[in-house]
Amino acid sequence: MNYSDTLFFIAKCLTISSNQKNKIEVEKKLINVNLDWDSIVKVSTSHFVFPALYQNLKNENFLDYLPEDLIKYMKYISELNRERNLAILEQVKDINEVLLSNNIVPIFLKGASFIVEDLYNDISERMIGDIDFIVPKHQFKKSVTVLKEYGYKSKTDETGNVIPYVHYPKMTKKNHIAAIEVHRKLMNNKYSKFYEYNFFTKNKRVFDNINVPSLKNQIIHNCVNAQLRDNGKYYKSISLRKSYDLLNLSLKSSPLQALFENRLNFYDLNNYLALTYKIFGNKSLKYDKNKYSKNYIKKVHLFLKNLLLRKFHSYKTGFILNYRKRIPKVYKILFNGGYRSYFLKIYFKK
Repeated sequence: MNYSDTLFFIAKCLTISSNQKNKIEVEKKLINVNLDWDSIVKVSTSHFVFPALYQNLKNENFLDYLPEDLIKYMKYISELNRERNLAILEQVKDINEVLLSNNIVPIFLKGASFIVEDLYNDISERMIGDIDFIVPKHQFKKSVTVLKEYGYKSKTDETGNVIPYVHYPKMTKKNHIAAIEVHRKLMNNKYSKFYEYNFFTKNKRVFDNINVPSLKNQIIHNCVNAQLRDNGKYYKSISLRKSYDLLNLSLKSSPLQALFENRLNFYDLNNYLALTYKIFGNKSLKYDKNKYSKNYIKKVHLFLKNLLLRKFHSYKTGFILNYRKRIPKVYKILFNGGYRSYFLKIYFKK
């Protein structure tokens, strides 16, 4: 199995409970094909969907087709992730309570919001790195101060009033499992003004006194994060974890309808929706078929099939994007004293 074959096989495994066609194809392969499980483990782990792979195969009683030692390993990792996510959920409740008591209403995002609302069939499915939440801009510094007084610390603090990040530098607390990211916005580019705190307050939902975005805004955030913040529109790469999130959201609300209603960056976000449909094949991921999505999918497949071309494109894209970022940074260093002090502090720390 090459990389592309492995990736799409894993994707099909992630849909066997919601896509009968994929379920039949996966079972046939499990029975009749000598699968490269080392490759499957490696790719699913690198895409942070290894526990989700295990849960999907388990739920459909497909584990008997797997090697016994692999089943034990998958179960072990899944249980570790379950314990971690349960601890993260308690940490979310704790952070939420502290901020609410100071008249700050955080809205939890991405993985944190998904485990709050039970988006997945099993809490162990989603691998979560940090706890992300957004607060009003005018309460951003207050939020950081409150959390610092509560015991959270960051290795990199701001200098003066300059914080050139979309979120405060990651903070951790002793005996707490996850780092936290206090956001004031989603990204540092021309799209940032459209996706701030007020965007997420529209039709937000509350679970056990914890605020999370509406399904529509979770969908838009997922697409924006993949295409605009992480530059997927340029790299034309696949992230199974992000796409699997979108798949699960699509089973509850239409992504295409959300993008039509939002309209901002429609073609870029629709391209990602089209790619996610091609990965999983679920009808819930229906997208707008147009020349842009067709060309985008074509390029993604081209890079998937050719490793050298994929690496060259990734290197070239990274070089161009880094060059574009440096120009405004140099301008700020030259003409913004606060930013210059911040930059020098970080530079000499290295």
